[in-house]
Amino acid sequence: MKNKMIPWKITLFWQGALVGTIFSLFPTIIYFNLGLNWMWLFLLVPLMMFFITPLWMRLKTKIGNQKVLQINSCFLFIFLITLMIINAFNPNNYLALFIINLILIGIFTAGLVPFTMEITRSYTIKNEIKFNPNLIFNLGLVLLILIPFLIMFLTKDQMQNIILGSYLGVLGLINLILVLTNQDIKGENITFNLKDTNFKELLKNKDFQKYLFTSSFLNGIIEFFGYVLPILVFPITPTLIIVIGVLYFIRKSAYLLGYTLKINNNSYRLLITIISFISLALLFSTFLITTLFTSNFFAWLYLILGLGCGFFGLGFSLGIMQRKQKTEISQIVPAHNFNLAMMVQHVFGNAIISLLISAICLPLLITFNANNLIILIIYSVFVGIAIISLPLFLTKQKIRS
Repeated sequence: MKNKMIPWKITLFWQGALVGTIFSLFPTIIYFNLGLNWMWLFLLVPLMMFFITPLWMRLKTKIGNQKVLQINSCFLFIFLITLMIINAFNPNNYLALFIINLILIGIFTAGLVPFTMEITRSYTIKNEIKFNPNLIFNLGLVLLILIPFLIMFLTKDQMQNIILGSYLGVLGLINLILVLTNQDIKGENITFNLKDTNFKELLKNKDFQKYLFTSSFLNGIIEFFGYVLPILVFPITPTLIIVIGVLYFIRKSAYLLGYTLKINNNSYRLLITIISFISLALLFSTFLITTLFTSNFFAWLYLILGLGCGFFGLGFSLGIMQRKQKTEISQIVPAHNFNLAMMVQHVFGNAIISLLISAICLPLLITFNANNLIILIIYSVFVGIAIISLPLFLTKQKIRS
């Protein structure tokens, strides 16, 4: 039985690399090739994923998880290639096609990971096999996330476009081959099983509301930083492209480290609270110093201590929190609402909050040309929200009997 899982584990690992590349490389490409004013374009990808995933869920009840995966993998491969071709011929000249491809990539990325996880989780639970899909997915994301940035750092002009396009094509093609050739290991509907759930009852659960807000804020702010990271790294030069890649790597590897650690249930809330607050304070204080004292030394202080250590702390805290998430939610919601609560928490943190933060902050960055004052205000607002929300997070919710 375990042998049947090996190809699916490889698929999940590879999809981690593919999604990680999309969410780190594409904002960088847009910023370098189209400029600050067009950074909002990348939001089309998570926005499409947010709206289209429920449609794929409805379709999978009719044709099955594997068929949905095959359809999405095929079209994602096609549109990754076409996007990189447009990028090679200057996206400014084919902006409408570039935007359409981003929308289509968002649509077909939406039908990948949730359904691979559904296949693997349902099979392993049914056959009592120990398996952690989040760990494998994030391992693939971390190990390969630096490769496209190394390509951009080491190559130039058309050679860069050819190698980068080929790399994206290989990621998409191998994912397609894996999904087409993997054995269909049918299992019960577990992740998306919302039978007997009560949404109104869940919304009235004050302990869940408190947990949802406090945990989603940290998740949403980290996702937002991922969308706008190239803006926050300055001065932008070709030599600093590797710094952007390293910061993406730090953010995700810190999450993976926090997720794999086993920390006492009684102390993890305090640890997350302290680390998250220090991380946000580092971002604010080092950027403030850089603004007041303009020199290369203070700029690198901001990059290393502010962005580097700040992202590490935030990612590490999020990893710990998500490791404890199932246990926390199972203690504050009844069993029949557990799947719904997990889904709501995931959508609220990864999509709604991050998109809401982006919808407010990104127009400000664009309108005011990402000047120092605007970035300082954004950092200070995040610190302020943390001061308000973190004491709530420290409060232990009541455990349901």
